[in-house]
Amino acid sequence: MGFRVQGSGFRVQGLGFGVQGLGFRVQGSGFRVQGLGFGVQGLGFRVQGLGFGVQGLGFGVQGLGFRVQGIGFGQKIRRVWVHP
Repeated sequence: MGFRVQGSGFRVQGLGFGVQGLGFRVQGSGFRVQGLGFGVQGLGFRVQGLGFGVQGLGFGVQGLGFRVQGIGFGQKIRRVWVHP
């Protein structure tokens, strides 16, 4: 938390990490993000995108019709929000 990264169709908010490229990789506080055209926001977060994976801070998110696992919770999300 406390920073924002904006780039090629994506936005990432979280704890102290770096971002590289398109079809990019983010590595930071025990997690990794791979994908294109999505937004991620911290703890109690939301993930938006298509065909990507997010792992970290005790949670994982996987792709289209994707699955979210978090700190003491797990749920399936059947919608994907895609922004131009």
